[in-house]
Amino acid sequence: PLNFIVYNVGLHNEHHDFPNVAGSNLWRVKEIAPEWYDMPSYTSWTKVLYQFITGENMNLYCRVMREHA
Repeated sequence: PLNFIVYNVGLHNEHHDFPNVAGSNLWRVKEIAPEWYDMPSYTSWTKVLYQFITGENMNLYCRVMREHA
């Protein structure tokens, strides 16, 4: 629901892979190429922020990177 308010920030990877695709069509990119965009996601931004602040193993240097094809 929040993706609509924050201009589809949940489709950030799709946007960077296809910057000329309109934001309203980024969902189609995800549907057309699920093998590239079926990545883990979160349903609660509040939970993510809480885990980031309180988690022992979480810090600014942690990140998820895609495997190279």
